[in-house]
Formats: sequence, C-alpha cells, structure tokens
Amino acid sequence: MEVSLFGGFQLRRGNRSVPPMPSRAARTLFAYLAVDRGTRHPRERLAALFWPDLAPNRARRRLSHTLWQVQDALHELDGDASYLEVTAETLAFAPEAPCTVDVEAFEAGLEQARSRRGAKAQRVRDLTDLEATIELYRGEFLAGHADDWVTDVQERLHQNYVEALGWLVGLAKSHGAFDDALVYAKRLTNEDPLREDGHREVMRLSVLLGRPNDAVRQYERCRDVLAEELGTAPSAATEDLFVRIERQQRIAQDAPAGSADGAGPLADRLPLIGRDRERDAGITVLERALAGRGGALLVEGDPGVGTSRLLAEIADDAGWRAFSAIHTRCPSPEHTMPYGVVCELLAAAITPLRLEQLRHRVAPVWLAEAVTLVPALGRIVPAERAGAGSLRSEESAQRMRDALTQILLGLAAIEPLALVVDDAHGSDLESLAVLESLADQLAERRAVLVLGYRGDEARASPEVWSSIRGIDRRARPERLVLEPLDAFSTGELVRVLARGQMVGPGAIARLQRETGGNPLFVVEMVRSLAEDELLHTLEDNDDGVEVPVTGSIRALALQRLDRLSRDSREVVDVAAVAGGELDLEILAAACELPREVVVDAAGLLVRRSLLAETAEAFVFRHEVVRRVAVDALPDAARRALHHRVAEVLEEREPDAVERLAHHFLQAELPGRAAGYLHHAGRNAAAVHAYATADQRYRLAIEHGARGPMSLARRSELLAEHEAVLDVLGDRERQLEVLEELAVLAQGTPGREVEVARRRALLSGHLGDLVVGMEAAEQALNMAGFNQINEE
Repeated sequence: MEVSLFGGFQLRRGNRSVPPMPSRAARTLFAYLAVDRGTRHPRERLAALFWPDLAPNRARRRLSHTLWQVQDALHELDGDASYLEVTAETLAFAPEAPCTVDVEAFEAGLEQARSRRGAKAQRVRDLTDLEATIELYRGEFLAGHADDWVTDVQERLHQNYVEALGWLVGLAKSHGAFDDALVYAKRLTNEDPLREDGHREVMRLSVLLGRPNDAVRQYERCRDVLAEELGTAPSAATEDLFVRIERQQRIAQDAPAGSADGAGPLADRLPLIGRDRERDAGITVLERALAGRGGALLVEGDPGVGTSRLLAEIADDAGWRAFSAIHTRCPSPEHTMPYGVVCELLAAAITPLRLEQLRHRVAPVWLAEAVTLVPALGRIVPAERAGAGSLRSEESAQRMRDALTQILLGLAAIEPLALVVDDAHGSDLESLAVLESLADQLAERRAVLVLGYRGDEARASPEVWSSIRGIDRRARPERLVLEPLDAFSTGELVRVLARGQMVGPGAIARLQRETGGNPLFVVEMVRSLAEDELLHTLEDNDDGVEVPVTGSIRALALQRLDRLSRDSREVVDVAAVAGGELDLEILAAACELPREVVVDAAGLLVRRSLLAETAEAFVFRHEVVRRVAVDALPDAARRALHHRVAEVLEEREPDAVERLAHHFLQAELPGRAAGYLHHAGRNAAAVHAYATADQRYRLAIEHGARGPMSLARRSELLAEHEAVLDVLGDRERQLEVLEELAVLAQGTPGREVEVARRRALLSGHLGDLVVGMEAAEQALNMAGFNQINEE
C-alpha cells in the first residue's frame, strides 16, 4: 500500500486508488500515526489532541470509535496485513507495516542528502536522488486540514522542502546544469516569495544564461511582493545586485564596465568599469576548472589600480558557479607568520562536515603532519599519530608543504575550489611554497588559484618573485596586468560616484589629469569633494576650489585626516601605528581617552570610510592612508605610540610575538624586541619554516646586541640560529656564528665542548675530515676522554 499525505490524503494499491477512510477524523488519526512510524502514543494524549473540547471520557470513546473505523478500512484493503499496534493504553503505526509513506520517504531522502552534501564521488547521484525526493512533495501536507498539529507539520515539511530546493539549486550549478538550476530557483521563489536569496539566485542565473531582462523582472517581482506583504523594500544585497545588473544592461559598447579598488563600502557597490576583458579571463579560467581542467590566474597591478576589486569580483563569480570560493588578503609584512596565508585559507574552508569528508580523502600521515598548524585537524587525527614522525630536519619542511598541499587538494576533491589570494607580494615564503606546489597539480582538478600582487613589491623580494615565477612555470596561468583607467572609463566612474551632482567634461578631464586614471585616487578624491558639495566647481574654475589631491594620494589622505576632531585623530593615529586588525578593547586601552569616547570616534571613522569593521576588529580601509597617517606623526610621538601599543599587546596578546617585536623595534627598545624575535624564530623552526626562522634569529641577534642581554641568553640564541643554518646548509654564516659562540664559551667547559662538537660536524659537512677529526678529538678531550679510537 502507498500512503500519500502530500497534497491531501490518498491510499493506493498497485496502480489504483482505493476508497478513502470513512471520516475526516479517521484519515487524520491514520496520518498522525503514519508520519511517526513506530512511536507509541498514549491514548489519553491522542484523545486530548484530536478532541480538546470534549471531556476526557467522551474523547476516549471518540478515539476508540475512530480507531475502529481505521482498522475496519485497513482490514478491507488487506485483511492479512498488520498496520497498527494497538494496546489498551497506546497506539502505534507498525514499523514493519507493508506500506510506503511519502512523508517518511521525503524526510529520509532529505536526511540522506544532508549527510552526503558535497561528496564528489556521489555528485551525480546526489543530484538525481534529491530531484526524486523533491518530486515527492506534491503539495501541502494534508491539504485542506487545519488541525493545530497538522499546521505544525505543514510548516516543518514546507521549510524542509524550501531548504531542499536551495540545495538542489547549488547541486545543479555545481554540475553545470544552469538551466535546471534556474528552474529550481524559480520554484523556490514561488514556494517562498519573501525569501530574497531565492530571488537573487534567479537574478544571477538569468544573467549567467544571457537573460538580463528576466533578471530585472525578477527583481521587480521581489520588490512588489515585499512591498505588498511586508511593507518593506528589498535588502541592500538585493538592491546592489539589481544595480549591477541594470548597469551592465545600459552601459554602451564604448563604455566598458570596470572597478575601483579598495575605497570602502561605496566603491564595493560600484559596477566594474574598464575591466570587462580581465573579468572575462577570470570567468574562462573558472569554466575550464568546472570541466576538470583546473588552472591559475595571476593579476598584477599597482596600488589602487583595482586589483583587489577585480579579485573580489572573480571570487563572487566563482560563488555563482558553485565553487567553494575562499578569498583572503595577505597581511602587511611585519605581521606575516609562517604558513599564515595557507592557514587562513584552511580556517575559512574547514567546517565540521569538511573535516569528516577530509578524513576519507587525505591520508592520515598528512593530516597528522599538519595538525600543528591547523589544530582543527586534531578532531580527525588519531591521538597516537598526532605529532608523530621520524624525518630528518632537512626533509621536514618539504613534508609540511606536501601535507598542506594534500589537504588543499582534498578540499578540491569535495567540491570545486577557488582560492583567491590578494596582496600575494606580502605573503610568507612558506605559504607561497605551498601554493607553488599546489599549482603543479591543478591540471586535472576542479580547482583554481588566483593571485593578486603588486609587481614592484613582488619583484623587490627575490624569494617572493621566485615563487610567483614558479607558479607561472608550473601552472602556465593566465596573466593579467591592470592598467589605469582611460579618460572615458574615469568619466563613467566619476558620474557613478557623484550620485546626482553635476559633473561636466571639464571636471572629468581635470580629475583624469590629477589622478592619472588610478581608480583609488578617483574614488577618494570624488568622495572628498562630494562630501563638501564641491564637484561642480571643478567644471569652469580650476583654481576656485582647493582640490584635496594634487597628484598624490598622500595629500588626499592628509586632507581627510586633518578634518578629524582631536579625539578621532588620536584613535586614527593609534590604529595606524598598530597596523593590521585591532580589536576594540586593545584600541581603547592604547588610547589615552575614555572608552566611550574611543567607541564613538571609531564609529565616526567607520562611517567616514577610514576604518572598516570586521567581525571582531577594526582595520584601515586603505594601507596607503594608514602609512600616510604614520608618516605624518612626529618621530617622538610615533615612538611613544608604538611603545604604548606594545605594552597593551604584551598584556593582552602575549603570544603575538611578531607584532610585539615590530612595535618594540619601532619604539626603539631593541632589547625587548630581541626577546620576541627570539620567540618568533623558535616558532618558525618548530613548524620547519627555516627561512623565516633564519630571518627572525638574525634580527634577534642584531638587536639583542643593542640592548641588555645576558651571556647565557645570547649563547642560547646563537646556538639555535646555528642549528637553523645547519638545516639551510649556509656553511659560511654557520661558521661565523660558531666563531662567536666559541668566544662566548671561553671559560665555560660545557659550552666549549658543545662548540667543539658543532665545529666537528660542520667540518664533516665541508668535507674537511682532518679538521673535523681534530675538533672531535678536542671535544672528547675536554669532555674527559684521553684518546680517540683510530678507527
């Protein structure tokens, strides 16, 4: 027997319908028991639920009569079958009853889909199975019934159905079935017209399929439904998407779409201006990856030319195409941690579900190797394996790179993966090595690596440029070099930014001249002028208004900073000196102002687009503005602020050794900085980041010499540095360090023995066996031995 409860109540045997149960109460009682198969329901509770207005005795009698109707109807259908389990106190639908219930199958199908979401090996089956599950929902549960319990079940099942439609849209997109995805997205909006994300999905897919007019009509439908049902307008996300789509429609052929870079919320909402070709190149790389031909994209640009904005758009395009798009920006160099960029990418990608999926796709040996850097992996790494390994130091760095590469490839095996890394010129060397290794294995994967970087800064670092060249050599990526906007595109950008203020060709020509077509400069200048309603004065009188920029962003930044109140300027100065992300508590503690004043000032700075508020911290919207703010401080004031920030960080984030070292150095307290540089070197060596460890130890030794440091501490520092140089094979510097260690060890037998032992090992590495044997004999003699075995 087939029990259908979606769209009403119907029983079928084979291919034919059977007469319904004789009463409405019998049908609802049977349905109530059927949707909860196997559960024993007390008769008292059933009687109270179905006949709440009757006295308990009468309700019990009514329940008995209804139960008799159900049993009689079932006996006529199949006299030998047992559908119900009846006792004097309880009723239940038999778990082994010979029937199917569409609600039961629907919920089981959703549970199965929920447990298998994202598994690549079952992608096609997921799609077909979920489609079959969705088709079971032929209408509202027990349509036409209005009992309280029925309404509750209707709402629950409908929400599950809507949620499943959302899954189906994503699955169809990931399979490249964009037409089917659009059908399901439209069904989603029909089922839940107030769900704006469904309307946005229809709009995106319509544009993707070359139907922008349909996208506009969908927006209008969304707007009308919200106005009629809720009396509200569409959300900012929906409005922003509509503006982008509408603008793409009406931009003429000679006015290509493009973007500004990093100029805050307004710039983030701008249409792409002057970047059609570059965005198309990104889409091509993504489409190839969906077909199993993964690759890379390198985007080079000067500060402010639009690299960040273009990368954000490419990440958004990847999300439209059902990629898991992970977008991160490298921190400033002084805040770079070994493997920091890769760890950020993994932190954004790894969820509890992803962990379980990785368990079956990545060998335990790789998971165990990386657990030091990615603690979340400890949940799936057996305790006896975590931290295990017997590799020599020379091999351990390569081992860590291989482990992180395998984990990233494991994520790509779960679903299409797009890694978008901005400001790659500031990346740590270890992360770049991992990305270079990954690039070598993208060809047959559904994965894309996108790197944005500043050309001059990347080339100024031989190690960084070598890694970028390595990615280019291994992945043979698309390469884009972003140029400034031409005069026409600058005019298009200015008119969008002006928001109704008069801007004529003379003003646009002057702005093009002043900015050189740099989108960031254009956005910042126009915003500054628009705040004071001075844009129109640029048209006919070049000298009638003070232009905040005369060819450099520095002048503009100082102009905006100088308009701040004393309190706001102090908050800006502290945030600028601190650099990176700064949470409110640290910001308040580092400012010599009442906390409430700092909070209000921070809110003003966010509104003025000088600071941005992340989930847990504040950060400068533009690094160039931060640098200008720092440079504008007198030397003494800058040193004092670095000292103040360092003291606060030392109390609240003592493990932030890289930042602490930076601030104590800038405060000209080299002795205190040396201690944190020493810790930073140890941390880097612990995760086999020997190049970074070398840099930190070298700085610790250099600055330690300028501040108070005990003989024992300096010897310890030099010994650790020598061990790192030994792994790196830098024998010349290793010898220099050993010579200083020998001087420091004089008069201390234990240290003298250790220095002699290390010299013996170094001589062996250099192939000077005679000197090595002499050094070894010296060490043994000093240690109390009188001779060395000639063999």
